[in-house]
Amino acid sequence: MENQSEIFDSITHSELVTPKMTNSMGTLFGGDLLAHADKAAYVCARRYCKQTCVTASFDQVSFLGPVHIDELITYHARIIHVGKSSMLVEINVYAENLKKDEVRKVSTCFATMVAIKDGMPVEVPRMKCETIDECRDRLMGDTRRKLAKEYAQRISSAESNILNLDNDELEKMVNGLA
Repeated sequence: MENQSEIFDSITHSELVTPKMTNSMGTLFGGDLLAHADKAAYVCARRYCKQTCVTASFDQVSFLGPVHIDELITYHARIIHVGKSSMLVEINVYAENLKKDEVRKVSTCFATMVAIKDGMPVEVPRMKCETIDECRDRLMGDTRRKLAKEYAQRISSAESNILNLDNDELEKMVNGLA
């Protein structure tokens, strides 16, 4: 039998790509992929904490290749970090060409989900670290969370500096980009 934490901290969902899900090139809309990734993250987080969850953010979305009509798209979501009321969910997306029996990774992203009750964040269960892989996931998730906070602070500071430039300074900096 599976480890109990494996049962509740990950989910897999598959769906066949149909023409109404695709753009004029016959490939899956990126927004459609993200909507399904968001649902996978929601189910994963909800299943883990047994509470209603909302999406707080998506981070580092990478589209690695197209997904075509009549391919099977599979979303694998798993919790890699747990905060006080938040869960960081890694979502890996795979496309399978059913005619050629080929599977390839087509996207990866991270969603931060927050557990809520009566419109307010609520605490979630601590993440267990029972195996080496779970300990690695927990450490990687914690590192990712810390780096994301640092990056957000650096971006905010840079934007503030740009907004405080006078016209001459702004013109010099823009001309220096060319």
